[in-house]
Amino acid sequence: MRIFFILLLSLPLFAKTILYGDIDHDGRDESMELISSGQTDMGSFYQLIVKDDNGRVLWRARKSLNTNNRYSFFEAHHGISMPEILVDIDQDGYMELIAPEPQSDVSPTYYRKLKWIAKRFRIMPSQALMMERGNVLRWKNSKDYEGVWVSSFVGMQRGLIKANITSYIKGEYKSGVALLEPTRNGARVVEWIKALRSGYDNQDNRPKENESYTPKDEGMSNQVDLNLKLLVTYSPKAKAKLESSGEKLIASLILDQYGAKYMEVEGVATRDITFDTQHDIYLKKLTFKQAQYDPSKRYKLTVSIFSARKVFDANILECHSKTMQADFEFQSIQNSTLEYRCKLIGEEYSSTIKSEPINSKLKEKSNQKVKIQDPLKDFDINTLFDR
Repeated sequence: MRIFFILLLSLPLFAKTILYGDIDHDGRDESMELISSGQTDMGSFYQLIVKDDNGRVLWRARKSLNTNNRYSFFEAHHGISMPEILVDIDQDGYMELIAPEPQSDVSPTYYRKLKWIAKRFRIMPSQALMMERGNVLRWKNSKDYEGVWVSSFVGMQRGLIKANITSYIKGEYKSGVALLEPTRNGARVVEWIKALRSGYDNQDNRPKENESYTPKDEGMSNQVDLNLKLLVTYSPKAKAKLESSGEKLIASLILDQYGAKYMEVEGVATRDITFDTQHDIYLKKLTFKQAQYDPSKRYKLTVSIFSARKVFDANILECHSKTMQADFEFQSIQNSTLEYRCKLIGEEYSSTIKSEPINSKLKEKSNQKVKIQDPLKDFDINTLFDR
């Protein structure tokens, strides 16, 4: 089994990276390249081109600046959809290019699958790779926002696929890393590199009921001051739908710890807050579960806002910060306010007010006709003879 993969380190780097794989089984590697298609107010878009070993174009996707185009790869405000791996994911002899669907909340990650058949990539149904039982995963169409699923494909190790696994059940977030062997209908966990865990390294480190957790290292703490206020505004349609249905919202915060270059610990602190359109959110502190807060480390906070799925089966909102950021340097947002704007998914709405140039206003005034009032317009001549 030949498996080719690419690790997404950064989008600018990825856009220049070429993927190689013998997708047509002719004994020679073909190359797959992403080139820029352009940018819109939605984000950056990329076109997929397939070439043979001589550089001749075998196939190219139609250039598109639309997130609904199934062949388009993009970095949009509501999520990123870029290829993560090229592999025979279902063991049928054909290679698939796997890319996540855009995602802005904590829920099962759906993957687009482009299968190389008859000299072109063809779109296969999007599905999530969910844990079914034990160490068995299946490709599924799930309406559930809870469960255990593959959240990203990150590389290869000993001929197996290395993947990040996420668990979100009853509000508890867990993460792990596993080596997977693909099967006809999904995958099998061969080995857990990092077992699923929600916080503490082991049961002994877990505080007992009614017992506080005392940091062992001086200068470190299991709590850190945040003092963050989230101000959320809504499009009229989104606000009306939320309030008429009684649907709540969830603000999900995930804090990751970074070393000099790369992430060291994912989800050192997590928090989900349920709220409605009538209230803003104020967070005073964050509690660390997987590690203690170390002021010498770098931390990034990811903030996602989505509908709570209590009324509707799926998320109905597209929310982004005023600055279009999803990740924030932790120290830079302490004691500050973040503004978010939410609209219905697919809704065309902008809360910005376009100002007109001063010159155009002057021109408009100069073109206006000056009305001169007739002093005799309402004059009755008979009044001259009343006396």
